Amino acid sequence: MAGHQLGVIIPALNEGTTIAAIVAAAGRYGVVIVVNDGSTDDTAEQAQSAGAVVVSNQHSTGYEPAIEAGFQEAEKRGLYAAVTLDADGEHDPIILAEFRKHLIDEDVALVIGRRCRPQRFAEWVMGHYCRRQFAIRDVLCGMKGYHMRLYVENSGFDHWRSVGTELAVASILRGCEFREVDVVGKSRQGKPRYGGALRANLKILGALYRLIRLKDQVSTV
Repeated sequence: MAGHQLGVIIPALNEGTTIAAIVAAAGRYGVVIVVNDGSTDDTAEQAQSAGAVVVSNQHSTGYEPAIEAGFQEAEKRGLYAAVTLDADGEHDPIILAEFRKHLIDEDVALVIGRRCRPQRFAEWVMGHYCRRQFAIRDVLCGMKGYHMRLYVENSGFDHWRSVGTELAVASILRGCEFREVDVVGKSRQGKPRYGGALRANLKILGALYRLIRLKDQVSTV
């Protein structure tokens, strides 16, 4: 759809070594918004020099609030759709071309990335539930694309600390159709998004519990 702009939201914490290359590559497909989430290195400077709009938090707020800040900036700029992208190179920015095709050219409201395989036990459990309940094959993939109207309808990106899954699942529960896109990239560099193995598994299982509650709430509306 001519004239509609895509935003690329990248939450970043101490990603100074990778962020410039990610921003430069992502900038071919839309307006890049980097949320510098309390970094103590030169993440903000590197992102800005590569052409990103930089939103900076004085202290680290966490994954979901950082993405929320990016969505607020995208809404302020009147963007039509936004894709969330990791800052460490795990998601190849070239895949944004496929996301843009679905979100802008074909006007699909929700696009969900799909990695080759889950990385943790809790991811398998949550993935199995979401495949059965919502037909989503990889709900925990951090690369997802949304029309901004979905964000507005949900009154935000995340209210439950659901490791980035709430907006997609809530939109599907409201009847939104979606597409899935294969996501490839490099192995994660630096610290994992969810922390160490035990903490990550507990966080994901907690998010699964909250999604089950969300499903029950939406089903009764």
